[in-house]
Amino acid sequence: MRKTALLACATVLSLLGPAAHGRPAELTDPRDTRGPLDIRRVELRGTKEARFKVATEARWTARRLQDRGYLLVHLDTLGTPRFDHFALVRSPGRGVEGSLWRARRGHDPRLLRSIPARHTGARTAAVVVPLRSVALRRSHFRWRAQTLWSGWPCDRTCFDRAPGRGGVRRPLGAP
Repeated sequence: MRKTALLACATVLSLLGPAAHGRPAELTDPRDTRGPLDIRRVELRGTKEARFKVATEARWTARRLQDRGYLLVHLDTLGTPRFDHFALVRSPGRGVEGSLWRARRGHDPRLLRSIPARHTGARTAAVVVPLRSVALRRSHFRWRAQTLWSGWPCDRTCFDRAPGRGGVRRPLGAP
């Protein structure tokens, strides 16, 4: 009986993949957008707080981002095709700041709270989303990262999304 239980646990852990073993969920994105905020990689860690780290192809500074560049992480917590929350990382000129918003169909988004965000390297930013703030009622959520840049070399606003379509499913309780 004990041998069967151990075998069952090992099988389940192998099926859960890297997230079950303490490694971050990692998503890579091809070079597919002009401008400095072309997403290269997104990492997700955490169980009670979703800690996202977005890496871009080009270097950027907080000052350069001011009023021209934004990083977002969209969350689907309701199991619908639409993303119902988003974390926004922007620059007021010095450093970056994060905020959590509720996306409302047919209405302007509603600010829920400020959240921790940092410019962690020449090409990276990190943002922490406290999952208790998004009223999760399911065993998982879906997410997608997005950047927006309005400046040279983009004639219009350049967007990048990772993944390009849909979202990444993240079970709750995954490290």
